[in-house]
Amino acid sequence: LNIDRSEEENLRNAAELINQKVDRYQKTFTYKDMQDLLSMVSLEVTSKMLKLEKNEHYRNSQLTRKLADIETLLDEQ
Repeated sequence: LNIDRSEEENLRNAAELINQKVDRYQKTFTYKDMQDLLSMVSLEVTSKMLKLEKNEHYRNSQLTRKLADIETLLDEQ
């Protein structure tokens, strides 16, 4: 895996998080092989990421709307 030097710490943190989640799933669920655990971790992380993206989009649209309202008020003055 080739990454920029500036991304190295982020990638190491991501790998550590994955390992922690795999360990937690190993203790909690029965599984056939490591692929089952990695699939569960992938689904969990992706689900959280999509939720964050949805929340960010909502906040951005709200902010854009409020800024437009402020701009309208300023134009009226």
